Formats: sequence, structure tokens, C-alpha cells
Amino acid sequence: MSSWARVGAKCVFIGGGYRHDGWNYPVANTVYTVRSARVGLEGLILLLNEVRNIVQSNGVEPGFGAYLFKPVIDISDDIALFHAPCPGLPVVPPAVVPKRQSVTSRSD
Repeated sequence: MSSWARVGAKCVFIGGGYRHDGWNYPVANTVYTVRSARVGLEGLILLLNEVRNIVQSNGVEPGFGAYLFKPVIDISDDIALFHAPCPGLPVVPPAVVPKRQSVTSRSD
């Protein structure tokens, strides 16, 4: 399962996929919230809070392949990945690099 595809995750529909009559579909370049995720014929299938479909005769609500979506990465989440220490590794302060001195040449 994609690490971002979890309940509550925000994603953007990039378009494509099969179209079936009578189904509701997401709109391209629109942000959606994952309501549920399951494995289906197309791999990982997402159900969205903003798009609901009628449960079919097999007892399953139609969803959409996760490959049709990209995760929304919040800037604070993105920055946190680079500032959070790795579990199990000691936190080492960054090295202090001395300021570079400019070199001037003199003519005698």
C-alpha cells in the first residue's frame, strides 16, 4: 500500500481511469480526502469523503485506483521530514564551519 494512502490523507485526482455509467467521479486537479482504502482488481482502491457511490450488488462501493491520485504534501510535513531525527540515531549538532576569509593580493 502506498505510504500516503491512509484514512484522512489528502490527495489530488490526476485524471484517467475507466468510466462507468451511473457512478460519481472525482474531478481532475481537485483535492480529496481518503475515507477508506482496500485492495481491489486495480491494486489499491480509494474511497473518498467527497465522492460517494451506491453500493453494488456485490456489497462493495465502487472506488478509484490509487494510481490515479497524487498525495498532497503540506509544507510543514515536508520540512518535518528533514528536521526530524532518525529513530535510533544519536542527535549530533551540525559542524561549525568557520567563515571564509577573503584573500587580497598586494603589489609591492
